[in-house]
Amino acid sequence: NIENILKELEKAIEYGDESPASYVSVCRSRIWMGARLALSRKSFQPHWRIDVKFMDDVGKAEGAVDSGGPKREFFTLVLDYLHGSELFVGPENSKFISYCSS
Repeated sequence: NIENILKELEKAIEYGDESPASYVSVCRSRIWMGARLALSRKSFQPHWRIDVKFMDDVGKAEGAVDSGGPKREFFTLVLDYLHGSELFVGPENSKFISYCSS
């Protein structure tokens, strides 16, 4: 079940600045496409630290060092995208997961 999967994943997480990292380079204007691409890479490890770098529309890095801000912004943008997608249905203040999302 999902609870056991999450518990096993939690045990495998490596903490600290010296732990290995999965790198995510993403453009804000195409946040979902970039997130899906990053998460589907063979090199992505969900139990490693995630380092995020934002790119502009032509692929040039913005230059911010990920000390937490870009990572928080990345997850906020991804969750905002998902909240507005067809994955969730219902009134704005009480959405639930759709069984028939396309």
